[in-house]
Amino acid sequence: MRILIDTNIFIYREGDKIIKEDIQTFSKILSSKKILPFLHPESITDINRDRDEKRKKSTLSKIKCYSLLENSPKFQLSIDFSKKVKWKEGGKDNDRVDNELLYAVYTDCVEFLVTEDRGIHKKAEIFKISEKVLKVSEFIQKILELYPEEKKILTPPAIKFKSLNSSYLSQKFFKSLKEEYAGFDKWFKKRCLNGEKAYIHEDGKGEIQAFLMLKKENPGEESELCKPPLPKRSRIKIRTLKVSNNGKKIGELFLKLSISKAMGENIDEIYVTHFEEKNDPLVNLLLKFGFFKIPNKIIHENGKAESIFIKKIVPPKFGEFSQKMINHFYFPSFYDGKKCTKYIVPIKPDYHGKLFTDFKKRQTTLNEHMGEFIVEGNTIEKAYLCGAPFKNINKGDLLLFYRSQDTMGITSVGIVEEAFNDLPPEKILHLTSNRTVYKEKEILKNKPALTILFRHCFHFPKEVHLSKLHEENIIKGNFLTMRKIGNKEYSEIKRFSGINPKYTRQ
Repeated sequence: MRILIDTNIFIYREGDKIIKEDIQTFSKILSSKKILPFLHPESITDINRDRDEKRKKSTLSKIKCYSLLENSPKFQLSIDFSKKVKWKEGGKDNDRVDNELLYAVYTDCVEFLVTEDRGIHKKAEIFKISEKVLKVSEFIQKILELYPEEKKILTPPAIKFKSLNSSYLSQKFFKSLKEEYAGFDKWFKKRCLNGEKAYIHEDGKGEIQAFLMLKKENPGEESELCKPPLPKRSRIKIRTLKVSNNGKKIGELFLKLSISKAMGENIDEIYVTHFEEKNDPLVNLLLKFGFFKIPNKIIHENGKAESIFIKKIVPPKFGEFSQKMINHFYFPSFYDGKKCTKYIVPIKPDYHGKLFTDFKKRQTTLNEHMGEFIVEGNTIEKAYLCGAPFKNINKGDLLLFYRSQDTMGITSVGIVEEAFNDLPPEKILHLTSNRTVYKEKEILKNKPALTILFRHCFHFPKEVHLSKLHEENIIKGNFLTMRKIGNKEYSEIKRFSGINPKYTRQ
């Protein structure tokens, strides 16, 4: 993007006075969004009229840091423009310079003119280009609309979203990637120079144990190495995903982060390229959570071919799709029609915090900040155990988790995978290992009557408080144990929760 900045903005940015907050934000945006600011050559005329020689000399020296707008047409050549701005030969220099700046944006030499000059803004109204002539505050708002800030994805404290540096390449962690990908070092160093970041888990010695790098790809940014080319659309690309710290469910955690990134960017598709191996654990993980392999390949210069796995997270609006297909291939979207039963599932705050470590209101623990994981919180597939002997809970039924005691609100939704009644404790331990908040001693002692294996879809954008349900006469009483609810009650809860309708299908 090219913008033209008026002399008054330039002097604010480069002067000796304390810089106003808007100008500070403006300067940061220019840098972070790679926006090219230009000065009009005629702006130098303004500066040369400054009677303070010392200040003029200082200001002119700083102009050299800026690009001057070249080949901007003279407004005097347009009789119509000159007439509308009431220009007459021999007019004031100030007016002439203002007209030159306005004519530059009028003739599309730049996308925006940023100025605080009221006279220029009034003239912009004449030509109906006020949306292209902006004050600093208006320009900041416009850029934030065009380039919304990346939504922060909540991670466990042991996962850091860090800027890359080339010293990482000396670690053993990257050895296999260097062997698989010719030119990996060069590619990685370029990412470092671009200031890019990744989700990284390091052990106590600073050695990388897990690494995830994501990229938002806009239409037209698809790899030229893809044969045949992928259709042009926005996607989240999993650039690099590697985990060496097994047993912590970090692979599932990284898939959750990738899905959260896509949902936060309002993007409906994720993909990853991968050199397949026999009994490949990454491929098994991808297929388990709804990725599917496509015929297209990434063909490298050495002739090696990478497979491409794609995950769609939004089901089509039209067409026949089974409940099973929606819940698997379009996860975390889910089927919520009449074929599935809905349950409210109460869970104490302590257990809620361990099972859903990505819940925004959760308080992290000291051990987490020392590098430990709450493993059941990393998972997509989780387990819920209780003493209520509920029968006939089926695959695909919905679980709406109610955080009791403190917030007293419905926070999250999950899909039932399997449900079992009256299993022996040893069997429960086997099925729920690293997926439940209950420890072995608790399971052996309490012997839960009901074991539910489920997939956590996401948290509601808005927590649905019990008081609201009472106020609207939707629910009576409290949720002391699991409760089955009807489709009417569910529809109201869904409405209050703020779920984007595209993530559900009936």
